[in-house]
This record gives sequence, C-alpha cells and structure tokens, in this order.
Amino acid sequence: MQYTPTAAQLVDAVAEWLEAVGGTSPAGTDRYHARVAVRVLRMVERELVVGTGHHAPDREAVLALIVRAARPDADDAGRPTGATVDEVDASADDAQAMREAAAAIRDGVLAPDAPGLVPALRAHAVRRLEVVNPDYLLPKDRPSKEPVLPAPASHRKA
Repeated sequence: MQYTPTAAQLVDAVAEWLEAVGGTSPAGTDRYHARVAVRVLRMVERELVVGTGHHAPDREAVLALIVRAARPDADDAGRPTGATVDEVDASADDAQAMREAAAAIRDGVLAPDAPGLVPALRAHAVRRLEVVNPDYLLPKDRPSKEPVLPAPASHRKA
C-alpha cells in the first residue's frame, strides 16, 4: 500500500532538495535564493506541524485584555457581561489582534502597564519565534523536550 506524505513531509523534501541544489550552485545569487527558499519552507513546515491554533491562547488573552479595559463590566474571558460572542472579535487573526492591541494602547483604552499585558505579549512573541526562527529564542524559552521537528536528513549525524 502506498502512503500519502503529509504537507510537512513534502515541504521537508523540497527544502532538502533546495539545500542540496543551492549548495552546488556556482552563482552566489542562486545560492542565496536557495537559502532564502529553504528558510521559508522551514517556517511553513513548522507552522504545519504546530497547527493553526498555536497562537490562539495568546491572541485570546490579548483580545480579552482589550475588551476588559474598554468594558469594565467584562467577565474574565473578556466578554462583556450579558454580551453575545459576536460582540467580541474572537475570529481576529494574530496580526489583527496585535494591531488592535497597539491601537488600544495608543488610544489610551489599554494602559501599557495593564496587568497581564506584558506576559500575554511576551507569550505571543515566543510562540511566533517558535515558528519563524526558534534560534532567536532565549535559552529559557527554548523547549527542554524534543524539538518540534526532527533535524533534516542533511543535518543528521550518520
């Protein structure tokens, strides 16, 4: 029986091929473009492995802080008391949630020193770096367990 590779496995295969081809290319520009393409594919691979809900807890925490600051009658989840879920934009993506947080701080709705704001923003930044470039994480933020992805075949010890 033939199995169907996952999207992450396909991305890994293309990245490995680009690493091999880019390393043998005599032209510096081709080598550079291959390295950039590999980095992008590795980010996509990490995003596929962790899933789309990876940033949800941070996004929800930031949105709840904004709603709580704007509506003091909000409950702990940030929903105004008696409000429907539609009144809270829980469908905002990560970028939109961060834009809303920036606007709330800029407009004076959310104080920069609001309890829970810095930890929520820091957690969001750590989760983003886990996908974008885990090498940029502080040692204390790096996972102590096995990495999310195995090392590519080109980086594995024989």
